[in-house]
Amino acid sequence: VKEALLIAAVDPFGVGSCLVYGKRGTAKSILCRSLRSFMPRAADEDANDDARPAAPAPFIHVPLGATDDRVLGSIHLDASIASGVARYQPGLIAQSHLGVLYLDDVNLLDDYALGTTLAAVSEGVVRVEREGLSITSPCQCFTLAAFNPEEGDLREHVVDRFAMVVCTDDVDDALRDAAGRVRAVDAAMAWQDDWRQVMRECMQEERELREHVAIARTTFLPHVRVEETHVRRLVALCRDC
Repeated sequence: VKEALLIAAVDPFGVGSCLVYGKRGTAKSILCRSLRSFMPRAADEDANDDARPAAPAPFIHVPLGATDDRVLGSIHLDASIASGVARYQPGLIAQSHLGVLYLDDVNLLDDYALGTTLAAVSEGVVRVEREGLSITSPCQCFTLAAFNPEEGDLREHVVDRFAMVVCTDDVDDALRDAAGRVRAVDAAMAWQDDWRQVMRECMQEERELREHVAIARTTFLPHVRVEETHVRRLVALCRDC
């Protein structure tokens, strides 16, 4: 999972999406939210716009029960009343432009909202027709989703929409390792006791990892080429699956 998220951090809009699944208590949400620190800053994707400030990339969470208006956008009532003209209020998809759109418990989301969201992200634009308004907003983002299979399956055609699918389950019996579990408990207790101290202790390591990701994005990524032999191998793997 960590490798998949690091790949996403290097080339988020090239990779496009990632689906993380696993049992309860395997840190799916924590791992997914950690991606926020390693995303390219929003201004990096629009370097020609000198007036645009270097803001952190947005990380937008689509909650369970989100309405169509909240996801797609709707009329901004206060602004419309004040101006006397219908004003558009961007939805969660549009807000995630040049950032991350996070779908936690994606298997529990409303089918229509999920389908609409994935369709808009796939097209790279969100179209809204509301009360005489016809709005088209860009939504170039990295789609990150997580779910617990024990709480409900995710249909195969939805899984196929994701470029990477990774699992946090105990493949190598890592969760049964007593020493590893003790370290995890110690880390959780240290965070509860003094999260600021934990942040200070991890600051240097996180800064170095962020620098490595930035170097990979700017220096090595432009020169990456996928050879035909690799494509054939991937096709064979997909066929066998």
